[in-house]
Amino acid sequence: METGIDFTGKHVLVMGLGVHGGGVGVAKFLAHQGARVTVTDTKSADDLAVSLKALEGLDIEYVLGEHRETDVLNSDMLVRNPAVPREHPLLQLAAAHGIPVEMEISLFCRLCPAPITGITGTKGKTTTALLTGAMLAEKDPRTVVAGNMRVSALDTLERIDASTPVVLEISSWQCEGLASIGFSPHLAAITNLYPDHLNRYADMSEYAAAKALIF
Repeated sequence: METGIDFTGKHVLVMGLGVHGGGVGVAKFLAHQGARVTVTDTKSADDLAVSLKALEGLDIEYVLGEHRETDVLNSDMLVRNPAVPREHPLLQLAAAHGIPVEMEISLFCRLCPAPITGITGTKGKTTTALLTGAMLAEKDPRTVVAGNMRVSALDTLERIDASTPVVLEISSWQCEGLASIGFSPHLAAITNLYPDHLNRYADMSEYAAAKALIF
């Protein structure tokens, strides 16, 4: 497929494979696009067994149990898992060396040819995204619903054209990925806002500001 970004031969570091599908979707997509992919994760191979199984047969290098400076410095692009905090020292290192930092959601939004409806909020975002997708599917069965629901958005790209309805559930961490590309969905909603993830954000105002990036 034509993506509009040439990944061929580029060294791309996927920082955080995880077990919820997003890291797998990113790694698979990049490998299929001809990138030279390195995946790092602080978890062990046993912890990541399901994710690693899903990537069997692809030309991907793995560094497990740690994230390394050398992998960052040798990359042309870094794709961070939402669970990797934006203030992580290695992300700061990448920025200092001019290495672009993306997330799965930012890559998808760059490459998606269709308008996107984005939904976030502390509670009810999955239900709202699924209901929105169900209503749109009544009109167009091609409707795609993905994002923060263990469905890799990048896995859906091949079946999206300019007229495909697309609904994304977007977490606050994924909203951070929109800021770097100056993108917000064509239609967006915040369901509500309650204290949450305050181990990741300094206070409610910082958490709310992350959610507001959807607009």
